Amino acid sequence: MTIRILVIDDELARLAYKREEFLARWNLFPGRAFARAPQFTFISSQHVLADRIDNDAQLAVEFVAEDPEAWSMVLLDMQFDHGELVNGEPRRADPRFGLKIQALLEREFPELPILQFTAQMHADLAHEGGYYLSKIDGTTEDLRNQLIERGRLSLEDRRLLLRIPADTIIASDATVKAYAQVHRLAATNAALLIVGETGTGKTHLARYFHDMSPHASGPWVVMEMTSKPDNLFEALLFGHEKGAFTGADRFSPGLFSEAEGGTLFLDEIGALPPQLQAKMLRAVGERRYRRIGAAQDQELRCQLVAATQDPIDADASRKDLWARFQTVSIPPLRERPQEIGKLAEHFLAISQKKQAKKGMKFSAVALATLAGQPWPDNSRGLENMVQNAVLRLSSNSVVQLRDLDLVAPATPPKAHAQATASPSQAHEATISPSSPVVRLADLLASMDEAAIPDTDEALRGLLSRFDDKSRRVRQELMLAAMHRCRHKVSGKVNLLASMRFLTNDAALSSTDAKRDLKMAFGLTTKGPVDREWLERLLQEWVARKYGSHGP
Repeated sequence: MTIRILVIDDELARLAYKREEFLARWNLFPGRAFARAPQFTFISSQHVLADRIDNDAQLAVEFVAEDPEAWSMVLLDMQFDHGELVNGEPRRADPRFGLKIQALLEREFPELPILQFTAQMHADLAHEGGYYLSKIDGTTEDLRNQLIERGRLSLEDRRLLLRIPADTIIASDATVKAYAQVHRLAATNAALLIVGETGTGKTHLARYFHDMSPHASGPWVVMEMTSKPDNLFEALLFGHEKGAFTGADRFSPGLFSEAEGGTLFLDEIGALPPQLQAKMLRAVGERRYRRIGAAQDQELRCQLVAATQDPIDADASRKDLWARFQTVSIPPLRERPQEIGKLAEHFLAISQKKQAKKGMKFSAVALATLAGQPWPDNSRGLENMVQNAVLRLSSNSVVQLRDLDLVAPATPPKAHAQATASPSQAHEATISPSSPVVRLADLLASMDEAAIPDTDEALRGLLSRFDDKSRRVRQELMLAAMHRCRHKVSGKVNLLASMRFLTNDAALSSTDAKRDLKMAFGLTTKGPVDREWLERLLQEWVARKYGSHGP
């Protein structure tokens, strides 16, 4: 899917030279050309007549309504010039016309990401906590971050925007989220802490942090904390003067100094001895340190990135140290089943090349079974398993379960079929008529109870009990529909499409869809639907229905 951005701006729509300036300034990929380059479309939401220009917010709504799913994001100007033309230019200006367009678009297309794009600096333009990009001092990185975090994009589009290396496997929203967080932090001078189980890719993410930072041209220095004796940590990190201690027969600058102008990666920082915590706190927080035996402090002139497999909330002894870092977590591989098949094929290609073999591939059952394993060692365990299979087999072999020392499960896991399908195939599969939508046992039981009983006592309160069970079934139906009608590309909840699918009413408005949802879940009728709450609710429903690996 190509990144398509709709720009609603009066000047850009009518002035060609302004469009050329815009495209030159907001080029997300300067110096690079490829088929998936972003496309910009410019409209004004105005009637342009011979002697005047009239604003009409409904025109933007009508334009978007032609294909509302086509747009990755909308850049919306706030001030629109209009009125009678003098020397070809309109005489009047409406500094809040963009807000009128935004209100209509949000009402009709609640899933459409909108970014206020204006030269005005008025705080009151932050409409309902709206997102803002300044024409004056905004940067392409600001636009890139907004697209990555809020835009309706495919995983491949996000990879391009994040400039993730082609050999890094990206097949889940969780991995993209981790890289997006690191991408944003790389532009700052913040110290980064990457938390994740062994084999989840912490080193790859740390190197990406370095490559995306202003220090990318500087040295990349790695210290494996678990491989060093406790009594050498301080000397290795901070350095020492000649004669500072027994055996210090020469000056050592230390790794802080060696990494100057670049990045120092402290792998498994959880192994740091407790007695060094205060000194590390000062180095990270104040960016100053002192070599052993020296009389003066040194300024820390490198980026710091650390990694640990220990949960930081369980390590209270280092709470102050962890607080000095910006933390990014990588989920374990068992929570990213979409990536297991792609990783396995990636490791298969690498292992074949090392062993001078070719033409090997996995059987469908082997791939499906791999996707259902718990993988306590994460990608490292998967890589070792694939390497061992390649060593045993000859070129052009089909890797079977027995070659991986695995046994087929009693029921084939569904994760691989879902993970390897294209977004459109996955969407079609989830709304197949043969797929069960919801269990109706509660509803049927309620209908049985609805038979008019013989006694007043049995009848008392029966309607409220029926309503309660009916509401729970409506909730289940709505969650099932939202699960099956997620956006084809972004994977986000598409409430309007879900409710239209469930009611079989193609004309159902977004207002009515939100009202029905709020009534079913007992929410207040005022204000927008909390999308994060809805996503969490749906994730919990999927976990209950399908288990930890999803459908």
